[in-house]
Amino acid sequence: MLANVDADAKKNMPLAMKYEISSFPTLIFFSKEDKKGVPYTGAREEKDFVEFLNEKCGTQRAVGGGLNEQAGRVPEFDELAAKFYSASADARQSVLDEATALSKTAGAAAQQYIKVMKKVVSDTEAYLTKESKRLSSILSKRTLSSGKLGEIKIKANILAACAEKKAEEAKEEFEDVAE
Repeated sequence: MLANVDADAKKNMPLAMKYEISSFPTLIFFSKEDKKGVPYTGAREEKDFVEFLNEKCGTQRAVGGGLNEQAGRVPEFDELAAKFYSASADARQSVLDEATALSKTAGAAAQQYIKVMKKVVSDTEAYLTKESKRLSSILSKRTLSSGKLGEIKIKANILAACAEKKAEEAKEEFEDVAE
């Protein structure tokens, strides 16, 4: 929640005194746990505000709204995705089994990793490329509600986590051939 308080108004003077407001604008962050507040002393650019709020709120917002590239990603599952994509086709099922067991305690975000791994195991690696392009196209149009766009952004971020390993492998192959 954001509140704009006119500290010069007579009715707000006790509030201004309580929080020692002496210059304008004064920005103070209040969390549920900290009713004293934390004064914001950072730069006054949108990116700085977003970074501060992400840190304080545990969110993953991007400048301009929406979600950033880390939204929905789970470090343990990023590691499993890397392990999955570097494994041989035969070994991938065991990594998928490991991820499935871990997902029972990891929450909803982990389910998207499992879905991607299952698609690759049962279908083909082409799924990763096709689905990334499809989601990118939807995100670029921005015609859906912000909630739905956020959902799709998280899916795209998780696909990107999986694709990062493939991109590293392709780069290494290219460098080997170039040498």
